[in-house]
Amino acid sequence: MNADRPASARVIAPATQRLSFGPFQLFPAERRLERDGAPVRLGGRALDLLVALAEAAGEVVSKKTLLARVWPDTIVEEGSLRFHLVALRKALTDGGSGSTYITNIAGRGYSFVFPVIRSDGAPPAAGNSTAAPPTTPSAPSVTSSRTLPASAASVVGRGDAISVVVAQLRQRRFVTIVGPGGIGKTTVAIAAAHALVASFGGDVVFADLSLIDDPALVAPTLAAAMGLTLRPDDSTAGLAEHLAHRRTLLVLDCCEHVIDSVAALTERLVRDAPQVHVLVTSREALRVDGEYVHRLAPLDYPSATGELSAQQALSFSAVRLFVDRAASSGSDFVLSDADAPLVAKLCRELDGIALAIELAAGRLEAYGLRGIVDLLDRRIKLMWHGRRTAVPRQQTLGATLDWSHNLLTEVERTALRRVSVFVGGFSLEAAAFVVAGQDIPIADAAEAIGNLVGKSLLNVDAGGATLRYMLLDTTRAYASGKLLDSGETEEAALRHARYFASWLQGRTAASGTDRDAETAEVGNLRVALATCFTDGRNPALGCELAAGSARIFLARSLLVECTTWVSLALRHLPADARGTLHELDLETVLGQALTFTGGDRLEVERAFARALEIASALQDNASRFRILNSLAMARHRAGDFRGALETARQAETTAAAAHDADNVAIADSMLGVALHMVGQVAEADRRWQRVIVYGASADRLATTARFGFDHHVRALCGRARSLWLQGEHPQATACALRAIDEAERLGHPATLCIALIWAGAVFVWQGDLPRIAEVIEKLSMQAQLHSLGPYLAVAQGLKGQLLIQQGHPDAAVALLGECLRALRSNHYEMLSTTFVITLAQALSDAGQQDDAVAAITEAMRRIDSGGDLFHLPEALRMNGSILARRGEPDQAAALLAQAAELAASQGARPWELRALAALAEVRDQQGSVADAGSIGLAG
Repeated sequence: MNADRPASARVIAPATQRLSFGPFQLFPAERRLERDGAPVRLGGRALDLLVALAEAAGEVVSKKTLLARVWPDTIVEEGSLRFHLVALRKALTDGGSGSTYITNIAGRGYSFVFPVIRSDGAPPAAGNSTAAPPTTPSAPSVTSSRTLPASAASVVGRGDAISVVVAQLRQRRFVTIVGPGGIGKTTVAIAAAHALVASFGGDVVFADLSLIDDPALVAPTLAAAMGLTLRPDDSTAGLAEHLAHRRTLLVLDCCEHVIDSVAALTERLVRDAPQVHVLVTSREALRVDGEYVHRLAPLDYPSATGELSAQQALSFSAVRLFVDRAASSGSDFVLSDADAPLVAKLCRELDGIALAIELAAGRLEAYGLRGIVDLLDRRIKLMWHGRRTAVPRQQTLGATLDWSHNLLTEVERTALRRVSVFVGGFSLEAAAFVVAGQDIPIADAAEAIGNLVGKSLLNVDAGGATLRYMLLDTTRAYASGKLLDSGETEEAALRHARYFASWLQGRTAASGTDRDAETAEVGNLRVALATCFTDGRNPALGCELAAGSARIFLARSLLVECTTWVSLALRHLPADARGTLHELDLETVLGQALTFTGGDRLEVERAFARALEIASALQDNASRFRILNSLAMARHRAGDFRGALETARQAETTAAAAHDADNVAIADSMLGVALHMVGQVAEADRRWQRVIVYGASADRLATTARFGFDHHVRALCGRARSLWLQGEHPQATACALRAIDEAERLGHPATLCIALIWAGAVFVWQGDLPRIAEVIEKLSMQAQLHSLGPYLAVAQGLKGQLLIQQGHPDAAVALLGECLRALRSNHYEMLSTTFVITLAQALSDAGQQDDAVAAITEAMRRIDSGGDLFHLPEALRMNGSILARRGEPDQAAALLAQAAELAASQGARPWELRALAALAEVRDQQGSVADAGSIGLAG
């Protein structure tokens, strides 16, 4: 193998003629698999997967690597990978052997865990024996597996890890299990050793090095475990000589505090005793020749999203461990559906650390489940006691962390406590800035961060474009306590805030990788803002942070907290920042956020007016355009459609003068909305078609960040409506579905809500009940998750429309009344007219004709005052239908004829046909069917 290539990218060397495992022989060059000499039928992709995994046996191969290896130059989904892995596993296990060949390593990939023997005749690399070494007769040994502690009565959630370690030991001889304290390294090591007792003829030696603190005692301790008496000055050489021809498994547990001595001893034993296999547990790797590091992951636990049942929760190993240990402690606890979310939260906040979960389960009788969860936010969890027989370092979580902390250098201890100010992940640059100071140079700070990773006190996420570091919550609680005790909390918090203020400077609208990077830092931005504004620590820095981060909050529809931070910043704005871009940005974002959350209209208008004033003074046309677009949106939502059209035309003029293609397209999108709402349907559609053509090359994420929603999706929604109004119903449905799909893939909640409402109208118009119900469900969920009150009210209105179409007008009346009250309180009047018309229909269908007349009169008043001419044909039609039911056919006929004529002039063919059909019914009642035909019903 080429040692310079990553394991996951290696290919089978041409000299390898056969790979043997169990009853199977794999011939890669011939692309053939045999079982006991008989060919095994296997698909081409499955065979490619087998070759890739068997060649890297004992290693973890990522899903990405497997997809690239098996499907080169082709983009496929992970589902294809899983499908072929199922087929491969079935082919290997058919025959009832019960052996495990391929294991899924959660979050990392797949590993071939059965021993593989190569037939190329090449000698195995040092520390990488691929076949069981020949047994050599030796003198009867006084040692056996009697030194190996009993395996835990119940090992939960570690089956895959144990299988992988066993396979790695068989092939590589020297494995170190690495992970933070309490994660279960010793449990896995002991279980793996028990699984290998027979393979080593009972010759398994276990040495617990936590019982010593003198590095010179490592070799004598191991010798004592083997029943040997060696000269202290020659114990290492004596061990190597004794083990030279002996097939033995050595297990050295808890080595981090004597790591240098363990490294020297194990490297020599692996080199000089070729039949010795070594298993080490440590909080950091030994970093010696021949060592293979197995990083033990936490137990898996449910994510923070969504509810789950007891059965679903028990599919996670962390939850199973809690339930198992609760039962073992004498509790009669049985997981119920009601308790499942609490246990999931507990396991999540304990990071899936086995010891922490066991300690929490042991307090169930004392505190109850709710009490334990409430205590998680306090440092008391670090003091919970476990088994009396546990070694001192594992009797409390605090003791486990103390053990690790005491092994750190002073710089590493300082780094650990200072990085506790971060929330979630953080970059190396950010950590080094916060850690460094007059006492620690920046280079030393970066080195300390790396050392904390090596010692399993910091986790690393390498899944993104850059490395992200993270403290487990339990470690953060411990480190925060150390920070508080040191008196450095405020200083570290302000350094954290200063770093992110600097990080925000010069960052432009998010796109691509920038968007991912900004999303990752939202939690840290919140903390930095709170640091600055709490107790007036540094409000000037807070204003700078708020101005820089407001766009990030807006782009992610975090509108309520965006409003909170921006309002705080404007109240604390320094005098020298008045009239600057900082104030302009803050006022603009405030107006945008209030628009989407249903803020007071006067406050929205004031914010935008002040922003326009500053933009004019600064002669900043780019900002002026952004403000005008946002103001047009605000006026639409307030029901001022004439004012919105006037503002949109001003924005168009500003964009054209700047010759900015992006802004021209955005102006077209907004003008399309304005024109559509005042009844100029054809002109609106022409604008939207231009936007859709242009949108393929536009920077969508950037415009979403600047304006609070995606204009291209809005144009698709408008186009879907236009197609339906033109009578192109299948095309309208396809376009509406495309708009919603694009909004979902964009991952921007406000844009998705707009798409569901505007494109979803097509489904309401055509009476597509299943799709209406789906739109209501998605809209309600998004509005609730992101505190978008106006959209929650719209969802109620849509439910009312659905109830009418299902034949339940009485229920619809109550729901539509609630909807309209909520829209009014949220200052969102853009859709009030359509829901008042719908209410009139529900009242009429329920036989309440007088109330229906009052409702349709209110709709006509709204249209007259706001200029919502798009809904006028339907309002006239509904008015005519109500009058017909009241026995006033002449007035009804006049209104219906007017509705049909107006709809035709707008290009709204379905509205025209609806009005004509209603008119025909009225004429039929009057015995004048011929008159109805004469006005164009046949067309």
